[in-house]
Amino acid sequence: MQTKRKIEYNKEFRKTHKKEAREYYLKNLYKQKQYHLQARFKLTLSEYNTLLIKQKGVCAICFKPETAKSNKGKVKKLAVDHNHETGENRGLLCSNCNRALGMFYDSALILESAKQYRLKWI
Repeated sequence: MQTKRKIEYNKEFRKTHKKEAREYYLKNLYKQKQYHLQARFKLTLSEYNTLLIKQKGVCAICFKPETAKSNKGKVKKLAVDHNHETGENRGLLCSNCNRALGMFYDSALILESAKQYRLKWI
């Protein structure tokens, strides 16, 4: 059983720890983004930004800007599309196009089949 003093300490610790964690997160957000891009896609933040400028800030497939929002209500960044076998980066995609490619297993054959099916019903 915890003493009253211990319970008060835990409450105070949670308040201060939460504040410190938040400050640390905000202070190191840039580094975290850089680390994520480098570790996952072997891409620097400046290379990502270069791709973004080259694509004029829109998806490489639908040519629309990202509209999906994070759970914090901010518009997400375009996703890095990459070949899962070779690791080669192909471009930046919106959430919908990125998810669609994933659903088609990156298969050109399935994509072509879907295209033909869609054209049949126009």
